[in-house]
Amino acid sequence: MPITLNQVERYLENKNVAVVGASRDAKAFSNVIIKELKAKGYVVYPVNPNADTIQEMKAYRSIKEVPKQANAVYIITKSTETDAAIDAAIAAGYKNLWVHSGSETKNVSSIKKEGVNLIYGQCLIMYINNTGVHRFHRFVMKLLNKIPK
Repeated sequence: MPITLNQVERYLENKNVAVVGASRDAKAFSNVIIKELKAKGYVVYPVNPNADTIQEMKAYRSIKEVPKQANAVYIITKSTETDAAIDAAIAAGYKNLWVHSGSETKNVSSIKKEGVNLIYGQCLIMYINNTGVHRFHRFVMKLLNKIPK
């Protein structure tokens, strides 16, 4: 079933986001995601089992440790870790999950859990920062009819 615009909007309403797969490497794309979320007023909770801090924020070892204020999860892990990250987020009670396009697995599209808003195949930054290269990316995706309706 294709992702809908309503799903994207429901996810974006959640202003407290846990980023599973946040990296200690300042050049990693997960840090671009974190910076963009913070710039748009989101509160970010980085999750990395091997880090104490990321971008001067406390890092959490697992999704279970993230404060309950977080109400959405962005997953940007290695694809070999994605399914386990989705399962852990759902087990921890999260209902809004976005899987980074580079983290998707063949199983992602078949995961259907009652009440869980699972987004994949879409670029989060196209929706939170519609300027520059992200605006162009959105334009191309629209031309290709790959923007949710």
